[in-house]
Amino acid sequence: MQEDNQQTSQYVQNPQPRTDIGFPSGGTKENWSKSSIVKWVFVIVGIFLIAIAGVWYVFNSSMGSGGTSPSPTSSSELRSFATLEPEVEPTPSPTPEPISKSDIRINILNGTGKAGEASFLKGELEDAGYENIEIANAPSQDETRTTATFSEKVGQDEVDEITKILEDIYETVRVRKSEISGDFDIEILTGPRKKSEASSSTKSPSPSPSLSPSPSPSQ
Repeated sequence: MQEDNQQTSQYVQNPQPRTDIGFPSGGTKENWSKSSIVKWVFVIVGIFLIAIAGVWYVFNSSMGSGGTSPSPTSSSELRSFATLEPEVEPTPSPTPEPISKSDIRINILNGTGKAGEASFLKGELEDAGYENIEIANAPSQDETRTTATFSEKVGQDEVDEITKILEDIYETVRVRKSEISGDFDIEILTGPRKKSEASSSTKSPSPSPSLSPSPSPSQ
């Protein structure tokens, strides 16, 4: 009995450590923490890479048509659309200033086949203040109306004045505005005069017994 008490007392004083129970040592716990952190880092990086891949795939799908990249034609059309400028209404060309009455050049063509018709009209226009007048025969000598052609440089006052003179003299008068060949501003092709005007302008020829009369021009 006494021997048993001595053994128990010795066991209490020098207990033997037990290796089958307890927590892992400090070194083992630290290694476990480091490995866990490494694992979580790999997991987070993997998730991040997957997310980037998904965003890239969605972006390419939305830009392409049916999963394909935009065609060069579509890109050029977009660039062309981006460079379009707003339409600007064309500025109307200014109307040229009408030339003065003294500078208007008139060409009178006799189209009646009767001598002196162009000269007669030239005198009427000179009485109205027109100075630069030339006369000639028209290619056709059977005109049935008088045609007056005015260029854009002739003012409306001169158009009205000359038209009034022609209407007082000739049976039928046609007035128009158009380009005129040569350096003329007005071209008048004469037709038949009114009967009253033709009779009033007829003059009896003066006799010349000694000389034979020379042929007069038809102008």
